[in-house]
Amino acid sequence: RWNSDYQDFFPITLQKGKNVLLVSHVYKTYREISFFAGFAPGTEYMVENPSVGYTFSESNIHAGDTFTLDIRAENVINFAGWQFDIAFDPAVLEAVEVTEDDFLKSKGGNTFFQDGTIDNTTGKITDLFSARLSESGVSGTGTLLSVTFKAKAGGETQVTLENFEFSSISGEVIPSVPPNITITVGEYPAWDVNQDGRVSVADLVLVAKDLGSDVPTNLRTD
Repeated sequence: RWNSDYQDFFPITLQKGKNVLLVSHVYKTYREISFFAGFAPGTEYMVENPSVGYTFSESNIHAGDTFTLDIRAENVINFAGWQFDIAFDPAVLEAVEVTEDDFLKSKGGNTFFQDGTIDNTTGKITDLFSARLSESGVSGTGTLLSVTFKAKAGGETQVTLENFEFSSISGEVIPSVPPNITITVGEYPAWDVNQDGRVSVADLVLVAKDLGSDVPTNLRTD
């Protein structure tokens, strides 16, 4: 009503933890009006929207390392299914294995899971999906899928989720946007012989074992 701040206040009861709140506004007028919704001053709250997250099993990834990429659903409600393809650079990464995690199976549920097809020539994992076999969905945050990669070469590379969709138990699409996943693969320097991320007497011991050898047992000691 030609105002820039709150004018009407209504008491509501919220429980500690997560709450679903629908705010609706209906008016009958030909005038332009503004609409603001919020909580009373001093109220501690955080707005949560469905999203997709990820974590790596290793914080420092180097060429030759094997690591796991975990893909999570975050702040979902009545969640019951997902689908996506995974695209990556085959010159930098090699996909090894795909494993479903337990979030969609929580509360005693089962799933119909398709582990997709790995093509390390094109850098694609296609036809990945899982559907919950239950009358109720799951809510909250949890890991959906774990993908094991081997780092082939150093550099910065992207992993993307394509043909992406989340579904609720009622068959409706849950609006969410997949992230662009950046992976930085480092190179071990030649003098880090045992590839433990540091240079020490342990590297010197390995070199000393092959001194005078025409064919060293470990090519990195050459």
